[in-house]
Amino acid sequence: MKIRQDKNANDQLGPILEVLRKNEPRLQDTEEIPQKVMQSIRNMGQRKSTGGFAPSPQIRYLTWAQRLLTAASVCLLILYGAEEFIVVKKMNTLEQHTASVKVEPANTIASRLVKSGIKLTSLQQRFKIRKKYLAAHQLAIVNHIEETLKSIQP
Repeated sequence: MKIRQDKNANDQLGPILEVLRKNEPRLQDTEEIPQKVMQSIRNMGQRKSTGGFAPSPQIRYLTWAQRLLTAASVCLLILYGAEEFIVVKKMNTLEQHTASVKVEPANTIASRLVKSGIKLTSLQQRFKIRKKYLAAHQLAIVNHIEETLKSIQP
């Protein structure tokens, strides 16, 4: 049945399509067309400026959320920049302090210990936290102290 209806529709549309193909469209009032176009453009501009479209509440919330998230991201970037500045400043200060500290070699420290008469056991009791450090380096220091004593004694 649908095939028959399609054939009937094509048969009825055929003469109409032929008439439309033969007759080209003609514009009436060709002088008024530019004026009408300009007038419609002005009307569109007025509609937009007066708020011709009222956005739905969902779009308003999305726009509000977008602005809020943009402001939050800008605040986070400013906060990150401030923290980065503080960290760099502290690192520079630490660098200056460590550069100003004079580090003495182990043999100088060992010779001072020998001359002052301080024993390693007293150092271990005095600095309990560094006991492992002192125990690990005790052998090297003792060897160096013995060498220093041999060089001092005639």
